Amino acid sequence: VSGSTSNTSVNWSLSPSVGTIASGVYTAPATIASAQTVTVTAASAADPTKTVSAKVTLAPVAVTVSPTAASLTGGQSTTLKATVSGSSNASVNWALSPSVGTIAGGVYTAPATIASAQTVTVTAASAADPTKTASATISLVPPAPAVAISVTPSSASLTGGQSVTFTATVTGSSNTAVNWSVSPAVGTVTNGVYTAPSLISLQQTVMVAAVSAADPTKIATALVTLVPSVSVSVAPTSVTLTPSQSQQFSA
Repeated sequence: VSGSTSNTSVNWSLSPSVGTIASGVYTAPATIASAQTVTVTAASAADPTKTVSAKVTLAPVAVTVSPTAASLTGGQSTTLKATVSGSSNASVNWALSPSVGTIAGGVYTAPATIASAQTVTVTAASAADPTKTASATISLVPPAPAVAISVTPSSASLTGGQSVTFTATVTGSSNTAVNWSVSPAVGTVTNGVYTAPSLISLQQTVMVAAVSAADPTKIATALVTLVPSVSVSVAPTSVTLTPSQSQQFSA
């Protein structure tokens, strides 16, 4: 207060009446629901028409979390950062819903085994104002099923020129295509149909293999036994005899 007065006292007031003012010390309310401005006015006790004002902006506590989403497989972890504004107390308390995995110091760790896909919400609540929270969504992803392959029938026996149809079944992948091969390269296989060579001189076994196109390390096999054809011949093939004659035939 200046001027021709010895009375330097002032009277303080607030507008709106939010918080408190005492001897020039303004104290914000313990909880600020929304951002607002309070005018602090000092009026001269000697001349109440003489006033001066200051504006106080009240900022509510706010919490943000980043990143807001993550996708994890079993045992993986991600670090979440919580930022608190509107308070000198930057501490937060972390919580999970549902209680799957663990959270410590903002580091979320997925359970070692994830049986099925699910979502976990990680929430950070301000220690200064627990009603102020922010969340991140964690998607827990189960491991992809292993590719497996089988072949039916598992064995067959053929003579020259005969064929057999094999069926390959692939699981654990949307790609059910297979590549066929024969070892040793005796006969042919096309789309699962194995055809024996027309002439089989000696009995032998060949392996028909189906290899998954999705995962070439996955192989199923069937065994085909090739059996020589049985043939019988007679010599001579014809003869003319008179009474009491004979003829020797050999087979």
